[in-house]
Amino acid sequence: MTSLINKILGWMALGVFILPSCVEEPDCSLQNDKTVDVRLTITLPKADTQSIITKANRTDFNTVNDLNVLVFNTSGNLLKIVYFNSGNLGNPPEYSISPALPLNNSQLTSEITLNDLDPAYDKIFLVGNYGSQIPASVTTITQLNTLTQSAPNGIPTSAMLFAEATQTSTSGFYTYMSASLKRTLAMVTVAIDGTSLTAPSGKEIRIIPKTIKLKNVPTSGIISTSVNNISNVNATNVATGDQAIVSSWATLTSSNHITVGGHEETAIPLFQFENKQGNKPVDQSETLKSTSDKPYSSYLEVEAFYQYYDGSVINKSGTIIYRFCLGSDVTKNFDVVRNTHYRVTLTLSGWGGALEDGHISSGNLVIDGPAVDVSWRVDLSLRDWGFLQDEYNFDAHASTGYVQVLGNGNNIDFVSQSVDWIKFKANGPNWNPPTGNANFIEYPISGNLYYMYYILPWKYDPDNDPNPSLPYREAQLKVWKGSGPTQVVTVRQWKPILIKAESPSSNNLYMERFEEDGNSLAWDFNGDPLTTTRSTLSFNFNGSEVNGWNNTLYLNNKSGTPNSPAARLCMKKAGYDLTGVPTGAPLTNQQRAAFYMPSASELTNIINYVGDYTDPYQYHDPIHTDKDYWSSSAPGGAPYGTYFWNHINVGPISNITTTTTDRNLLKNVRCVYRYSLNTSAAALP
Repeated sequence: MTSLINKILGWMALGVFILPSCVEEPDCSLQNDKTVDVRLTITLPKADTQSIITKANRTDFNTVNDLNVLVFNTSGNLLKIVYFNSGNLGNPPEYSISPALPLNNSQLTSEITLNDLDPAYDKIFLVGNYGSQIPASVTTITQLNTLTQSAPNGIPTSAMLFAEATQTSTSGFYTYMSASLKRTLAMVTVAIDGTSLTAPSGKEIRIIPKTIKLKNVPTSGIISTSVNNISNVNATNVATGDQAIVSSWATLTSSNHITVGGHEETAIPLFQFENKQGNKPVDQSETLKSTSDKPYSSYLEVEAFYQYYDGSVINKSGTIIYRFCLGSDVTKNFDVVRNTHYRVTLTLSGWGGALEDGHISSGNLVIDGPAVDVSWRVDLSLRDWGFLQDEYNFDAHASTGYVQVLGNGNNIDFVSQSVDWIKFKANGPNWNPPTGNANFIEYPISGNLYYMYYILPWKYDPDNDPNPSLPYREAQLKVWKGSGPTQVVTVRQWKPILIKAESPSSNNLYMERFEEDGNSLAWDFNGDPLTTTRSTLSFNFNGSEVNGWNNTLYLNNKSGTPNSPAARLCMKKAGYDLTGVPTGAPLTNQQRAAFYMPSASELTNIINYVGDYTDPYQYHDPIHTDKDYWSSSAPGGAPYGTYFWNHINVGPISNITTTTTDRNLLKNVRCVYRYSLNTSAAALP
């Protein structure tokens, strides 16, 4: 599984100092015929470092990209608006900001000069990162206070800023005013502390983090801080907002005490709009922190796989969900406040919440110890039957392996729509889809039971994508035993990553999405000029091939038997080489997909690939930057070498030029795919 997108934003405090020249006449106003100039100086100090549920010391991405400065008279009517965008002069053009925006932590001061203002009566507001000039329809403070920032899916992509300038002091010829820009969003980071996990002798608890999610979040937020944004009714909330897959976090165990996640600048943050629900009545302190009377409160959810081992055998497994209601008071307050970094640490003790804190048992909340100390709600569902996990993710290429199950005699079927790309090994030569009790073989390995699966390759056609908005196709399986409850298991197969668009699109270059651990392989054929014709396909090796398809075929079976381990890896993913798969091929020739080892030019495209950081499905780190990668290309003539990417050569690069004559070296391999070559894959003998 790949991690979805890693977004990092910082919190800022912008000091604004306003220096007017109207000081000799205390009662001067705009009705006066004197010209009053105001110099507005914007500074960007470091953010404050405070404790949990306050601002955090995050200096990354502390940037003001554009700025609206609005001046209203004492009646609340707009007198003037000046807009500055990144690198440009203001609008109106007679105003300037120096240095120009963006303003960040390496550029500490910018100045604006405004004319004809009376700081004794006028009100000055600043709106940052609005993206454009404030609409002309905003002519009063009341209208400014109704401006909102929206995200229909509850996942804001940027943080706007708001401040009102207030007078702080006078000195000589100057009046000083200051303002602190506040972000419209709240930020949440999560750490899981497993250092207190324990289990009886011979037993072990394992908790595998899966996702962190913000739940029940608003889809919009008021930009202004002048409005007490408390809402007891928020019909626009969505069930799930910002979330992140955290499968890269290590497994927490009762035998290896570690902490995962964190709150530093490299942590995975989640963002949401402010959601104030107010305090509970003083006489209704809620020790269990139920949200029954605050049904629109936002909360954090941490989901993980839970496994209980008896020796080396898994006795029970399931999903454990930890829920935490954000707020400033553990029992009374449910507010999620803007410009606040909620640094939430889930401290696991004993059996990881299965017996401690506030856990759910048979639908009832069970408290271990004083109820006032309970902050996390724990929902745990354990089984001694069914699949070990509730979710499995596979790449677009063919793949085979074992999936662990608990207990024997499980029944499996599709929840609704069946698919033909999932097969399990059954008795005899059969590979069957998971429909009913298909007599799947239960392989005993180290005391545990496994099914053997085969995921057919996805012959992905960009011109006939059944669901372009999703980067995967999925099926849901239901598993049950006897007349008991049902487990629902989601199986996803992910589309390959688009590396280079071509015309026609059937020639697009794609790459497998995930890279397996331990795929360092030899290229083989040391000292071989690769000049022999492969008789079964009647072609020679060509090191200058634009794509590496033919070269991969040649290397895989130059002499009629598999040779190159690097090439063989990709051919197995194409569904061509089924060596090692039990009898009864689970796919036909027509179901093969053209996955192969990239040529030097194709590998260059991979090295230079940059994903879209704003799209959680498109941001990928397609290769390990500390590993070398083979191409399927070789320069002509002696010495007989092979092109590879040397990871020391940081991209972007114009082309792969590094070679080695030691083809027995172990290097990584990433397989690529082109839809236009599927016909050739199907025609292979």
